[in-house]
Amino acid sequence: MRITKEKACNTTFIHLTNQIGMEICLCSRGASLYYLKLNGVELTSAPEEKEIFLTDQIKFCGQTIGPVPLRLKDGKYKVKDKEYAFQLNEPGKALHSSNRNFGYQEFGYEVLLGEKSTEVRFSLNFCSLPSEAPAMKVLITYTIAENAAEFDLDYDIVPESDALINPTNHIYWQLGEKDVSNLSLQMAAKKHLEYNEVSLVLPWTEEAKREFDFNELDVLGHYCPDGTLDSSSHNGFDHFFFLESGDIHLESEKYRLNLTTGSQGVQIYTSNYPVTSIKMRDGRNDCLRNALTLETLNDPRPGKTPITAANEHFKAHNHYHLEKKA
Repeated sequence: MRITKEKACNTTFIHLTNQIGMEICLCSRGASLYYLKLNGVELTSAPEEKEIFLTDQIKFCGQTIGPVPLRLKDGKYKVKDKEYAFQLNEPGKALHSSNRNFGYQEFGYEVLLGEKSTEVRFSLNFCSLPSEAPAMKVLITYTIAENAAEFDLDYDIVPESDALINPTNHIYWQLGEKDVSNLSLQMAAKKHLEYNEVSLVLPWTEEAKREFDFNELDVLGHYCPDGTLDSSSHNGFDHFFFLESGDIHLESEKYRLNLTTGSQGVQIYTSNYPVTSIKMRDGRNDCLRNALTLETLNDPRPGKTPITAANEHFKAHNHYHLEKKA
């Protein structure tokens, strides 16, 4: 494994290149994945300027999101009988734990070289306001294979008191395409939740207006050919799918991503709010649905997410395998 490091914007970027030409750049701010390339081709999407990547509060590119993902009405949630509330960063809502998001925190790190793989371990003693979330010890580990285009992403989090912990990651995948229209998705998921921005009676509702069937590979462009998606107010996907198995497949014309997760489901978001003035790493300006996230996590609805008891370990595992198609 070839490893180089650089300091930029008061944080550390760690570049790793394995024996088959997979390049991953990780960042200690937010235990983030900045980019992934295979044989020189960008398979993920992020701003070219590192400062924009680090300060973005719209797309959260590559960040580890936590402790509480997605949106909370009025920023509020409960853990057993204790009430918490994050500051609002959207009208009437707190998104991705607001300014306490793991993605804005500077993690410590260590790199552990091995014969078959290299681990990059990011650690954080997370201390929030007592009214927002309990303190917790956070360990995020990327394990990059030496002789394969694959890596693991593991979470190990221990709270000081009972806590709602449901981390995810905001890697945006485009697999060498200009946008998501030509990407195909396959997963076993019969039920989904749909974000309701209009009523906000609840952050999530099961009153789905459209059925999706991704048991076979289906081109995402079929669902939003004219720039809208009937079952979303977000001009694209912003849906949580309950997985019947932990396998998710995403394909472009030339590349394939196989993601295996132990989480209950996946939030699919198709970059529905582009900042068109921002230049991305592939040389093009940001555009509508230029890439998508596969945010593996447990049921995101307040009251439905499993609670992690004090001093117990929350653990989650994800395996990413990439390949160039013949």
